[in-house]
Amino acid sequence: MACLRLDVPLRCSKNRDLEIGEDERVEQCEYLVNRLLPYLKRINDEQVREMKFEAEKQGLVEFEGMEIEKSDCRVGERMYCNNCKTSIFDFHRTCPGCQYDLCLK
Repeated sequence: MACLRLDVPLRCSKNRDLEIGEDERVEQCEYLVNRLLPYLKRINDEQVREMKFEAEKQGLVEFEGMEIEKSDCRVGERMYCNNCKTSIFDFHRTCPGCQYDLCLK
């Protein structure tokens, strides 16, 4: 484990009980949220587009009540796209016949 605020790994540090004030902790959290927000918005937009597409495919007007089948991926197991070999963390398509997994990128 390493502390990003130190120039040396945490195990080499004499002060392992580094105290961070509440104001600094809040500032760090705000920074992280601001950095991550554009990516999270993009992921959400992609998911909404896919949900709308799936709703149209099923003949539904809205996707609000639509059921999405959960993947059978166990904890610690990763799923990969059979086409581009990318790790799948989001919506994807699976062939029920041959179990071919396809990411939506």
